[in-house]
Amino acid sequence: MDHDQSQWREIASANNPQMKLMRSLSRRKARLAERAFLLEGRRLIEDALGAGMDVRKLLIRDDVNSACVSRLQRPGIDVFRVAAGIFDHSSNVEQSQGFAAICAMPEPADPRLPEGSDLLILDQLRDPGNMGTALRSAAASGITTVLIMPSSVDPFAPKAVRSGMGAHFRLSIGEFDAGWNTALRASRTRLVLAEMNGEQDYDSFDWTDPFVLVLGGETHGSSSELSDLKSTSVRIPMAGDVESLNVAVAGSIVMFEAARQRRATASLG
Repeated sequence: MDHDQSQWREIASANNPQMKLMRSLSRRKARLAERAFLLEGRRLIEDALGAGMDVRKLLIRDDVNSACVSRLQRPGIDVFRVAAGIFDHSSNVEQSQGFAAICAMPEPADPRLPEGSDLLILDQLRDPGNMGTALRSAAASGITTVLIMPSSVDPFAPKAVRSGMGAHFRLSIGEFDAGWNTALRASRTRLVLAEMNGEQDYDSFDWTDPFVLVLGGETHGSSSELSDLKSTSVRIPMAGDVESLNVAVAGSIVMFEAARQRRATASLG
């Protein structure tokens, strides 16, 4: 369906309010104040629209094919064509495709765990790439709710969103707080900490019942808020003298082992 390009507004100044907003969303304080985050890349924007996310504005570099823009436009979404130099200066991507969008922040996960569901807690993840990768693996392995400890990087930081490859649109993401602490205390769901010196191998653990998996930083241990909730821990056995795996890689291994066990159980009827 063709859209009226006469409604697309031109931006030729870096001081335009839309460009200031785009740049500001690289900062957590601005994301919280605006209740919005930045999407960059055509595929990511298409994924957000397909998932029903509240995309508010499209910011398109002026050398992008108009037909590509038309396929992204929806009623109620403002479209701005931005001079190439200004767009690239405002982008968080080194070699941008020329597509950016302002997306409303989704509502955070409620402090209650639906019966029979699994939960992932990300503790002290400070690299946005690791954050996005962990979220992507959670969504792909069937986990639907993720809690972020205050010590972790913001999951809606631009690099975390890009690394998540659309996981943010498929997960309920919240911040671990007193409400969640109370909910987990009341829940009978097992809390499992993945750590280098865990009590048992990850693939000998029974993941077929609901669980709360905690993935944390490699050097500092779990946050104090979680210490009195811990019930058990698992490790990934490794050959040789390798010290540890990247936290996102280790988490992916564990989450997909849980998914494998679930499939095997389901196939037995």
